[in-house]
Amino acid sequence: MAKKPAWGELERLGLVHVRLVGLRDSVVIEVGDVSHEPPVLKHADDDAEDGRGLFLVQQLAARWRSYRNAAGKTVWAELPVRTPLPQRPRTGRPAVGPAEAERPDAAFLRRVLLGLDTAL
Repeated sequence: MAKKPAWGELERLGLVHVRLVGLRDSVVIEVGDVSHEPPVLKHADDDAEDGRGLFLVQQLAARWRSYRNAAGKTVWAELPVRTPLPQRPRTGRPAVGPAEAERPDAAFLRRVLLGLDTAL
C-alpha cells in the first residue's frame, strides 16, 4: 500500500483546498486554488464540458466573492440553510428544542472530513 504524502508535499502540488464553515442560518464554502486569475462567470453552451461552476454558485448562493492570497485565490459562497423543524419524540424523550436543533451535526461533519481525508 502506498504511503500517504505529508502535508508539505501536498501543498507543493497545488491542490484545491476546501473549507466548510457552519453558521447559524447558512454554510460558507471556500474553495482555494493556486491560480491568481479571478473567477469569470461564463455562459456555457449546452454541449460544453465545463464553465458551469460559477454559474451554479451564483444561482445557489445568497452571496459570493473571491479574493487573492499568497497561495493563489479563494472563492467563497454563502448558502442559506433551513432551520430544522422540531422532531416528534420516538420514545418518551422530549422533542428536540431550538437550542439543540441549531447545533452543528457533529457526526455529519466527521463524515465530510473523513470523505475529504480519504479523497487525498
